[in-house]
Amino acid sequence: ALPICTDRWVPLVGACAPPESTMVELIKVFLRYEETHPEQGHLRFIDVALLSLRAAYPCQQRPKQPH
Repeated sequence: ALPICTDRWVPLVGACAPPESTMVELIKVFLRYEETHPEQGHLRFIDVALLSLRAAYPCQQRPKQPH
């Protein structure tokens, strides 16, 4: 499993990729995003990588637990 898939990384990365995601799949997500968003070509790699992961694997809001 990749570190991006753990709950601990969700606030930092903002993406919720399935635990079984492979590095190759995540690279393909980035490449597809980059091809369809050429207007973001001026951004740093890390920024576009995070945007691509957030778009492909949005996190679902967890229901708030009653106190």
